[in-house]
Amino acid sequence: MEFKNYSVVETSYLALRPGNLIEFTYGGGPRYGIVISSRRSSGGMFLSYQHNTLSTVLACDSLDEATFSELLNTMYGNEVAATYSTAKSMPSLKAGKPYVGNFRTLNVSVLSDIYKVTL
Repeated sequence: MEFKNYSVVETSYLALRPGNLIEFTYGGGPRYGIVISSRRSSGGMFLSYQHNTLSTVLACDSLDEATFSELLNTMYGNEVAATYSTAKSMPSLKAGKPYVGNFRTLNVSVLSDIYKVTL
């Protein structure tokens, strides 16, 4: 998949909203994903019981191109659709591709080099 018109802007975890496509560093090399919300994190972030701020991301680094494209078409830029329940109910899940297996809860104190990608 090739995108000719896109921009990459450095940001902080405070600016992340569900539906944002991001590149980030978390305990190693760069990764990418889509910020999503869940019952616990309507805005994509929540405070843990240990008082750590956590962000919820659907990690996309291990997804094949067709699956990634499907997620982009469903969730990218759509704060209402970028949810854990949407990922869980998408048709490809029934075909044996559980997007929710890529669901990550990230501690923002370890999250760094955050870039928001706009297509």
